[in-house]
Amino acid sequence: MTTFSVDTHLFRELGELLVGRDSTALVELVKNAYDADATRVVVYGQSLSHPERGFITISDNGIGMSRSEFEKGFLTIASRVKDDATRRSKVFERRYTGQKGVGRLAAHKLARMLEVISTRWSGTSPNGMDQLPARGTGIEVKIDWDIVEASRTLDEVDHTDAIAISDAEGGRNAGTTITLRRLRRRWTPTEHGRFLEELQAFQPPPPLVRPLPPSVSRRLLFDEPRVRDVSAKAGLRFSVELAGDLAPPDDYWTAMVQAAHWIVEIDASSRTKEVKFLISPTSSTSEELSEAVPREFSMPHPSPKDGPFFQARILKRTGVVVRGDDRLKKWAGRSSGIRIFMEGFRVLPYGEPTDDWLQLDRDTAERGRWYVDPESDIGRS
Repeated sequence: MTTFSVDTHLFRELGELLVGRDSTALVELVKNAYDADATRVVVYGQSLSHPERGFITISDNGIGMSRSEFEKGFLTIASRVKDDATRRSKVFERRYTGQKGVGRLAAHKLARMLEVISTRWSGTSPNGMDQLPARGTGIEVKIDWDIVEASRTLDEVDHTDAIAISDAEGGRNAGTTITLRRLRRRWTPTEHGRFLEELQAFQPPPPLVRPLPPSVSRRLLFDEPRVRDVSAKAGLRFSVELAGDLAPPDDYWTAMVQAAHWIVEIDASSRTKEVKFLISPTSSTSEELSEAVPREFSMPHPSPKDGPFFQARILKRTGVVVRGDDRLKKWAGRSSGIRIFMEGFRVLPYGEPTDDWLQLDRDTAERGRWYVDPESDIGRS
């Protein structure tokens, strides 16, 4: 009987096609944690310049996986686990961000050995905001990609040697830790720096999504813009900590906030049938220019039924950021501009130096050709 056969190089070929960068691969694993209702993820790297002893761990406090869920999800290519009617997570009803099997391909792209320790959620109410109670049992998994690819087809893989799954004692709380060992390549200092820069840009920077201190501005449309579509407020809580060799070298965003002259906020949320705009000077600008005052505008939503519905915050500065700080100047040049985020995760490759398919950067460069007239139909409130 003639049947289809799948070559084991499928993982490598699809990985290169769907996960172009190492930073993108790691972000896909963070997205999986978000889809699993984690509120906190820690990404830790050690000895990244030494592939054999280096490793990366991604630890989350999400719902975890049982043995059957791991087999049906992770070990099933193009799994339909997330293909329910709502495509939303179980606890916080977050809209799924992960794609079919990309997390698995990401793990393969970064390392030759994958280890997973996971404890499944019991299904009961969370212990506070950050912890989901565990069922009491867990699983431990090891996948050796070298052994998988030593066979010609997936049917020929000796699963006993390539994939080891065992039951394990679970902790009090649910969650998953993924460890990537035997890294596929050595990262030079230049590559390491570029990787960190790309990794830190996968989510909106803190000043754009968290409350700004009163010393920056006292009047805004909202404290925190809503950047994720979730049904429960607790589902908005999601933080990613980069640690070890992946820790950010400098907190340049604090300096960027202090260097901003104006703050622009846009509220086109679904709660109203209008779009509100606020242009507000920062505290330092108000001190320098006494006539600079916050101005608020509104206009009817062009599509109040279908959207898009969103909230946004823009930091605007003029002139140099900080005189004499060349590193900050270079970083500011790379970090400025327009980027697109969906459910709090960056949509690549938009926003790269040569990628402006929405022509937003071009429109920004031509900003002198039009303006909002407060006396026109877009009324000042």
